[in-house]
Parts: sequence; C-alpha cells; structure tokens
Amino acid sequence: MKEHPFAIIKDSKIFRKGFCDFPDREIGEVRDDAESSVQYFENRFSIIEQKVAQLENKIQESDNKGSYLMKLIHLKEYLTGFDGIGDFEDLYKRLDQKEKYLQEIILQNRIKNYEIKKALLEELENLKGHFNLPEAGDEIREIKFNWIKTGAVLEEHREEIEKRFNACLDHFTERLEAYYVDRKLVMEDTVERYRNLVKQAEDLYKVRDIKESTRRLKELQNEWKNLGSIPSEPYIELKTKFQKINDDIFAQLRAIKEEEQHHRQRRLQRVIDHKKKLLEELNDRIRRNADDLERLKREFLDRWKKLGNHFNKEIHILNDTFFARILFINEKLFVEKLASRKYSNFDMLDPDRKNRIKIKILSELIERDENDLSKYNKNMEVFSIRPGSVDQIFNNKRNEKQKSLLVKKELLESLKNINAK
Repeated sequence: MKEHPFAIIKDSKIFRKGFCDFPDREIGEVRDDAESSVQYFENRFSIIEQKVAQLENKIQESDNKGSYLMKLIHLKEYLTGFDGIGDFEDLYKRLDQKEKYLQEIILQNRIKNYEIKKALLEELENLKGHFNLPEAGDEIREIKFNWIKTGAVLEEHREEIEKRFNACLDHFTERLEAYYVDRKLVMEDTVERYRNLVKQAEDLYKVRDIKESTRRLKELQNEWKNLGSIPSEPYIELKTKFQKINDDIFAQLRAIKEEEQHHRQRRLQRVIDHKKKLLEELNDRIRRNADDLERLKREFLDRWKKLGNHFNKEIHILNDTFFARILFINEKLFVEKLASRKYSNFDMLDPDRKNRIKIKILSELIERDENDLSKYNKNMEVFSIRPGSVDQIFNNKRNEKQKSLLVKKELLESLKNINAK
C-alpha cells in the first residue's frame, strides 16, 4: 500500500497521523488487508466530518449562537480521540476558529446585556412613586421577566447592578404588604361571591337535562377560577361543597358516556366478527385454488373496504393479516406472469411441469430478495441505523422486503407440498 497522507501502518497496526499539537494515535489493526482496513476508517471519518458540519450549520442559523460554545468545546475534545482517517487538522482548525468567533459574540452580548439591564433598572426606579400598585405590578412583572430573560453582564458590573435591582424589588414588596391590608374588605366580598356560586350549583340538581346542567356547571367552574383568592378556611369548606356537586353531576354524565361506549364496543365486535369470517373465507378460497386470483383479490378488497375504517388493536392485527393474504395473491400472480413470459407454451404444460417451473422461479426470486435484504442490513450497520429509527424511508423499504420474502417462502412451501403429493 502506498503512503497515506493521514495514516501510518506499522507492525499491522493502524495509526492516525498527528495534527496540530496532537501526536500519532493508534486506532486499530489491519484485518483482511491494509487497503480495506484503511478504507473502513476513512469511511468513519465522514461521521465526525458530518458532526462538525452540522454544528457549523446550527451556529450559522441560530439566533442564540453563544449557546453552542460548550457543545463546540466538547466536540473539539471528542474529535481528538475519534478513530478515523482523514484531514483532522482542517476540522480542528475550523472548530478553533468558530470557538474564537463565539467567544467574541458572547463578549459583545454581555456588553449589550449591560445596556439593556441599565435601561430596565431605570424603568423600575421610575415606578417607585407609582400610585396604583396593581397597575404598576404588571409593569414590574414585565420588567422582572425581561431582566431574567436578559443574559449575564460583564463581571465588573454584575454585583452593583443586581444590588440596585433587588433594592427596588424590596421597596415594592413592602408596599405590596400594605396593599394587602387594604384588601381585607375585598376578600369578604369575594367570599360571598363564592357562596353564591355554590348556591347556583345546588340549584342545578333540579335541572332534568344532564347535558344542560353540565354546560352550566362548566360555566360556574370558570367563574370560580376567576374569583380570586380568599382565606383557606372558608375556601376549603366552600370548595368541598362545590366539588361534591361537580362530582355528582359528572357521575351522571359518565354513566351516559359509558353506555355509549358499550354500544360502540358492540359495533366494533360486529366488525371484528365480519372481518374474521371474511379472512376465513379468503384463506379457504386461496387453498382451493379454484378462483380467478385477480378477480378474487378485487372482490375481497371491495368487501373488506365496505366494512369501514375502525381503530382498534385487534382490527389492526386483522388488517395486517388480510393484506398479507393479498400480498400472497399478488406474489402468486407475479410468479404466474413470469412463468408465462419465460415459457410461451406454459399454459399447455401439465400441472406437475407448471409447478416445477414456478418453484424454480420462486427459488430465484427468494435468493435475490435475501441478497437485497442482506445488503440493507449491512448498510444499516455501517450507517448506524436502528429498526424504527428516524430514517423511516430506509426502514420501510427493509420491512417491505422482509414481508415480501416471507410471503414468497410461504408460497414456495405450498408449491412444494403440491409436488410432494
């Protein structure tokens, strides 16, 4: 093997050449031959190359670029210990350049954050003399939210600006305590309004229409939520009464819904029974082999469709089983079609000869499908794709091939059984 720009082979061991200040690194051993072993690690290099490109793209597209600094640092560390063969120096320098870029952004952001927080502090201090505390409270909460949302400032300004901000918040806390003393009378009025809602709920017992009483009860619930806070002792008593009325009325509604659900289950069971019978009939007619398969398929697809779409675990299993039988018919028709193409006199041959021809064709198709499936599985291993992973297209193709292969094997077995008789 000729000299490689990024790898060294010594004593049957493979080394990644050093880059920047990092020394040569042993990453594996020569297996079958040097070329294929090196190729394996060259292929692995695309993994780390892709990770770097993805991070660069995320940084480029993100509005909050500084949040990627630690991810970038961790990726740099990961890169130095990654087993692969390729231009690691280029990747490392790209990450190093991005790190400096992000650090500069963070520095500029902290300067900008300081200006934002100075402006917020000024707004908060201007509210100290505001007469209407609840009105000012909305503005204070918004300022506090924006303060928390704004990132860190430069270290030399942090303590002083946080101290002034917290002093303003303490001022409003003291005023708020005085405000709640004045709210005592308001609380008494609110308690009375809670009592009135309980009385209205009790009156709903007299309403004979369950749906109407439920609708009205939900309206009372919304009013209850919007009344505001009261002392815990009267609230617990009133809440208990109100909740009991809710439970009683909703229990009646649940009874109605359970009856409806029972009817729905019975309807589903009828569909399940119909589908089971239809499957039994289809299997019987396939076994008897006395029908025109194309017509048989159309007939049963139409009958199955007329049973409607329903969502149920057992129905889902029956659907899978049904369409597996349709696939069986399709494979059988396909084999017949191939046989007719290969042998112009196929229709004139005796049944035993026809059967041997179809067995030969099926064996070839199965061998082809097994090879294709083996390639799919190897690709899944190389690209670290798991069954059921996000690469749905790849998995769907693999699953389709598996289903088709199983049906072909079933068909082959049935043909061999015919020959054995």
